[in-house]
Amino acid sequence: MNARLRRIAADYEDIKKHFDGHKYIIVEPIGPEPAEKYKITYYINGIYMIEEGKVETLNKHIVIITLHSEYPRYKPLCTIETPIWHPNFKDGQICIGDIWGAGESLSDIIVNIGDMIQYKSWNSYSPLSAAAAKWAIANKHLFPIGNIDLWTGEEVSGIIPSNFDIDIFDEEGGAIKGDESIETIDPLPIEEEIVESESSLIAATTTEKIEEENDFDITADELEGIEFIPTTARMQSSQQAVVPKGGKINFKTIFMKGILYGLIGGFIAWGIAEIAPIHTKTILAWRGHPYDSLMSEVISGKISQTQFYALIGSATLMESSLFSAIIGGLIGAVMGIGEGIYYGSKEKAVKYGLIGLGIALLIGLVGGFLAQLLYSSLLSGVNEYTSEIYLAFVRAIGWSVMGAGVGVAIGLIKPEKMRVINCVLGGIVGGFIGGFLFNFIANSVNASGGNSGVIPRAIGIIIMGALVGLGIGLLEQFAKSAWLKVIRGEFEGKEYLVFQGITSIGNSGKNTIVLFKDKLVAPKHCEIVQEGNKYVLVDKGTPSGTLVNGIRIGRHVLKQGDAISLGNSVLVFNTK
Repeated sequence: MNARLRRIAADYEDIKKHFDGHKYIIVEPIGPEPAEKYKITYYINGIYMIEEGKVETLNKHIVIITLHSEYPRYKPLCTIETPIWHPNFKDGQICIGDIWGAGESLSDIIVNIGDMIQYKSWNSYSPLSAAAAKWAIANKHLFPIGNIDLWTGEEVSGIIPSNFDIDIFDEEGGAIKGDESIETIDPLPIEEEIVESESSLIAATTTEKIEEENDFDITADELEGIEFIPTTARMQSSQQAVVPKGGKINFKTIFMKGILYGLIGGFIAWGIAEIAPIHTKTILAWRGHPYDSLMSEVISGKISQTQFYALIGSATLMESSLFSAIIGGLIGAVMGIGEGIYYGSKEKAVKYGLIGLGIALLIGLVGGFLAQLLYSSLLSGVNEYTSEIYLAFVRAIGWSVMGAGVGVAIGLIKPEKMRVINCVLGGIVGGFIGGFLFNFIANSVNASGGNSGVIPRAIGIIIMGALVGLGIGLLEQFAKSAWLKVIRGEFEGKEYLVFQGITSIGNSGKNTIVLFKDKLVAPKHCEIVQEGNKYVLVDKGTPSGTLVNGIRIGRHVLKQGDAISLGNSVLVFNTK
C-alpha cells in the first residue's frame, strides 16, 4: 500500500470515529471503501441569495469531497450542491486554500467547511465571490449565522470570537494591525430583535497577490450597487417579516382546492349521469309500467289521466333525486379527494373522498327530491308568456339545493361550524349560478340545431362544479383566521389553513399538513396548538429542529409574519 492509499485509509477510519452518529453532520462514502469520494450533509444554519439584494437562511447543505490522484500532495476537490451566499463559495466551488495543509486530516476539512457555512470562518481578503465579500464586510455584526461546535456537536454558549480575515479601519481611520484584538461577536439572541449597527466597516484596498484559485481581483465597480436586507434582522422582527404577496386572498389556493376539482368532478358527474339508466321511462319500466304500455292503458281507458300523471310525476321525482345524488355525490367525492391531495396525504384523499361521496350522495338524493317538488310547484301555471328569467330562477333554486349538499360534504371533512357554514353558502351560490345559466345555454344550443339536453347539461353541470368550488374556496379565504404560506421548498406558493385545536405538520400522511417531498421533515415534526386566541408552535423533539425566524425553538407563540423553518421548507404564519 502506497502513501496515498495509507492516507486515504487513515482518513476513512478518522471520519468514522468523528462522524458516526453525529447530530449535525452525515458523511456518506461514495464507491468502494476506503472511499475516495464523500458526500457530506450539514444540518446547520447558512444563508443563500433568494433574489438581488436579499438572502435567506438554509439549514441543509450538501458538499462533495473528491480525493483525486494527487491527494494529499494537493488539496482535495470540494464542491457544494446546495445554494449558499459566502465570500469563499461561488458557482458550486469551495475555496479551502486558507484551511488546507498537507497535515490537515479530512475530518479537519469537513469541520472547517462547516464553520465556513456558519460564518464562523470566512476570508474577504481573497474571495471567490466579490459580491458576498462586500456584503459580509458590511454585515459582520450578524455573524456567526450558526453557533454549533462541530467537533463536539453542541451549541456554543457565551461569547464567540470572530474569525474574520479582513483588513479594516478603526474609528480614527487607522488600519487595525493583524495582532490587535478585534471586536468579538455575541451569538444571535433568542426571541430578541437584532438591531443593525449604524456604522459599517470599510474594507482596505490591498496590493497583495490573489491566490491562484481566484480568477479576479475585487474592484470598486464590483463592490457597488449591492442592496441587502439582513435575513436575521428582517426575520427577527415581525414588522419586517416576509408577508406573502397578494394579501389575504390566495387565488392559486382557490383554483387548486376548489375550481380545478369542481371542474373535474362536474365533468365526471355529467358523464356518469348521461350513461346511467335513470330516465323517467326507465324508472317507469322498473316499476312495472313501461311507458308505451302506460300510454295504451290511458287511451283504452284502463287508467285515468290523473293516474297517468301521478305515475309520471312520481318517476320524475325519483329521476331528479337520483340525478342530483349522482351529480352531488361525484362532485363531493372529487373535491374531497382534492382536499386530501392538496394537504399531501393519500390516506386523507381516500378518506375525504369517501366522506364527500357519502354525504353529498345522501343529501343530493334528498335535495333532488325537494328541489323537484319546489321546481314543479314554481312552474305551475307557467305558459309561453312566462319570462325566461323566471324559468332560469326556478331551475337555479333547485340546483342550489344540490350545491348545498356538496357544500355540506366538503364542510364536514373538517367539521368546524364556520367552515361548514361557509362551504354550504359556497355550494348554494355555485349551484344557483349553474342552474340559472342552464336554460339560456339550452336555448342557445337549440337555436343552433344541437341537442338541447346533453350539451346544456354538460355545460351547466361542469360550470356548477367549478362555481361550487369557487364559492367554497372564496368563502374559505374570506373566513380564514390563521394560515401558513410556503415561501421556500417543494410546495412553494401553497397555502394551508391552521385549524382549531391542533394542526400537525410532518411528512407522514397522518398529519394535518403533509410535506411528504421534504425528506428532512420528521414524520411528526411540529404542531400548531390553538390556545384561546393564541397559536403556539411546538417542536416534537426532532433532530434537525424547528426554527422560527432563524432561531431553534421548543415552544413559541406565533406572531404575524413569523417564518417557520423545518427541513428545507419555510412557511410564513399569517393571521387576521
